[in-house]
Amino acid sequence: MNAAKPDTAAAPPLRNSKGELTKAGFEAAWDAVYMTLQSVNEPASKKLAAFEASVGKPFKVDGEDKFWWLFDQEDCYQARLDDVGTKTLVKVPPEKCKK
Repeated sequence: MNAAKPDTAAAPPLRNSKGELTKAGFEAAWDAVYMTLQSVNEPASKKLAAFEASVGKPFKVDGEDKFWWLFDQEDCYQARLDDVGTKTLVKVPPEKCKK
């Protein structure tokens, strides 16, 4: 009988050395909250609370949409999460990125 190998891949860092939320960390946190089998039947409000506990509060809330700034080396993204957990990432010019 072969035992499954444990997943030894390290999770990406949530924040960079400047304390900024990383794109990879945001996406890993989103996967952990919204894409796990345990979360399938959880209410959206509980998923959002778990996600915000991981990544922090959004910098902006517009109706049901929440927004975060994400950083990937020199690149900057604005992340949007809607009320059901659908994420959208848009790369923005560095001068428009709020740090």
